[in-house]
Amino acid sequence: MKSKVLKLVKVLTDHDDWITANQLSAKTEFSVRSIKSYIGEINAIEPQTILSSQSGYKIDKSKSEIVINKADSPISQGSLERVNHLITRLIKSKSSIDIYDLSDELYVSLSTIKSDLPKIRSRIQPFNLELIHVSDTLQISGLEKNKRKMLSSLLYEESNESFMNVEAIQDAFLGIDVDYIKTIILDTFKDYHIFINDFSLISLILHISIAVDRIRNNAENVSAPNDVNLHNAHAYLVADTLAKKLESQFNIIYKPNETDDLALLIASCATTLDYRTISASNLEEVIGKETFELVTKLIQEVNAYYYINLNDGDFLTRFSLHIKNLLVRSRNNLYSKNPLTNSIKRTCPLLYETAVALAKNIHEYTDISINDDEIAYIAFHLGGAIETQRNLEDRVNCILYCPTYYNTDERLTESLMRHFNEQINIINIITNENDLKRISNADLILSTIPLFNKSIKIPILAISLFISQKDINTIFLKIDTIKKEKKRIIFLSHLHKIINPLMFRRNLVFQNENDAIETMCQVLVKEGYVSESFVDEIKDRERMSTTAFNNLAIPHCMKMNAKKTGMFVIINEKPTPWGNNQVNLILMLSINRNDRNLFNEVFENLTMILTEPEAMKEVLNCKTYDEFIQVLVERV
Repeated sequence: MKSKVLKLVKVLTDHDDWITANQLSAKTEFSVRSIKSYIGEINAIEPQTILSSQSGYKIDKSKSEIVINKADSPISQGSLERVNHLITRLIKSKSSIDIYDLSDELYVSLSTIKSDLPKIRSRIQPFNLELIHVSDTLQISGLEKNKRKMLSSLLYEESNESFMNVEAIQDAFLGIDVDYIKTIILDTFKDYHIFINDFSLISLILHISIAVDRIRNNAENVSAPNDVNLHNAHAYLVADTLAKKLESQFNIIYKPNETDDLALLIASCATTLDYRTISASNLEEVIGKETFELVTKLIQEVNAYYYINLNDGDFLTRFSLHIKNLLVRSRNNLYSKNPLTNSIKRTCPLLYETAVALAKNIHEYTDISINDDEIAYIAFHLGGAIETQRNLEDRVNCILYCPTYYNTDERLTESLMRHFNEQINIINIITNENDLKRISNADLILSTIPLFNKSIKIPILAISLFISQKDINTIFLKIDTIKKEKKRIIFLSHLHKIINPLMFRRNLVFQNENDAIETMCQVLVKEGYVSESFVDEIKDRERMSTTAFNNLAIPHCMKMNAKKTGMFVIINEKPTPWGNNQVNLILMLSINRNDRNLFNEVFENLTMILTEPEAMKEVLNCKTYDEFIQVLVERV
């Protein structure tokens, strides 16, 4: 289990009373989103370990020890970990391995090993590898480059969705000085004026560590990269320099194919350009006309469908360089592994959904398919821009009532903006109480003196002329209360608008996700929400990346061309198989283009609420439409 999750368990164990997500965030320095994700992981290991309520969270201390023990347990019998161990063992072996030896090595029965063989075949098949079972021996056959990709994938899985780091790589390759590899990469890149981000650096270190280990064991990569012009590229000069240093340090020979492979990886994950030297005027020249036109189309699509403006200069530069490298990687089948993919899907659903839409557009424009890991990297780039806009939209509009005395109103305004710059907008400063009667667009009045007019409907908060720590705490609490209440009111309005009581059903039995999608689409067509083509669009979206996580599925399409906006709700006591998930709650969304702002509001709120086990439990117990609406609104 991740150390961060264990840290959260310890903090909760040391706290006897209920504690809010914000308080946990302050104690752990984790984001509120991450805390909710970690709580879901903990309860998945041992149900009901962490309880949730309107007061926050509380841990069952009798179960916390169970969670910690399970985190430290060895490879469990019949587990994915054992299958992964067998794959690693077979790939690293120079010859076939006796199945009886594997049985003794893992202290399991022969029948257990044999029962794992179909799982092994399933795990290695996407990497174009084959399990050879002859008599009582096993061997994995396939191209060396595919074996290395398999090993890399397994190592990332073992990181348990945390960041892969140098220490984890060193643990996997005890006979290789991984710190040396990191040092020569950074030194060489500095000499050649190459820039690389932390994620790509770790990926490159892992790639080289695997290559060195395989070359030492006479497992040569004989496959040539797709890009035949690399010998003339700057990346090849860098790769050649690195290869010579690796040869000297590890007493190996880096053959031309290995150097070509390294050069291609460098070209796909690093850049010779410092983004700070790039501006809107030279961006097209830097990334090329094809990529520039693609990025322009992507930004227009996001703005059209999600009302998100991505034309910020700094974002545009970084995102354009990322897309440029992404195209190189995808054309050479060198997708970057992202250790946080599943976490992003759970904790940032709207962000991930926007990235999925961009990936689909990239596919339509270039015929390049983007996998989940690369989609998550796109979400990284979107996150900052979207968060900045969201912060502006979420600010509380305040009126400052402060009679003028010299420049006290100016000093008070400056003080408020220093402390609450990202939480409030001061839309007016009023010095006469009668002027407050004409105010209608404010969320809060901050007043330095008592008000006599009791008919004012806007919330009023008395503050000191000189802001004290008590004032700061009180204002923060009031801002939080106002934001939550606004959010509940808007969410309730949206839910009533999009969920017809007739579209709330219980216990409709489905064989699988296709059965569920087809049945629900037929109902939506009959009720006039969508056209006949909707079912194909839903399936297209599902093929891009599953809309199911935990025991929830939210099937929808990305074109937002429904006749009417609506949501079909099905709660089933018997779970429906949905890919690798078993879902009890299915929410099918149909969005009309004129209501696409609802998608932003409803989609994220729903997924954030339903990732909390206690909230999901309450929802699954709802027997009526009204009860369902009430449970959701109370949880916002």
